[in-house]
Amino acid sequence: MVTYPGVAPSIALTTDLVVSSVPPEKAGGASGLATKANDLGISLGGAVIISATQLRHIPPSSKAQQNGKE
Repeated sequence: MVTYPGVAPSIALTTDLVVSSVPPEKAGGASGLATKANDLGISLGGAVIISATQLRHIPPSSKAQQNGKE
């Protein structure tokens, strides 16, 4: 998986923090939950960034039609 260079260290630190804060018998579940939360954050962040950049490229006439001001 290719992600931004700053994301990998934060994922490792977050997972380590979560796994070290639970009892050893629950470490597997905590690791999975931390990874799933990181994946969700990356996905939502990417979706927001892409949506924001795409909004800038909508022609003015299309924006008027979406607002009902043809």
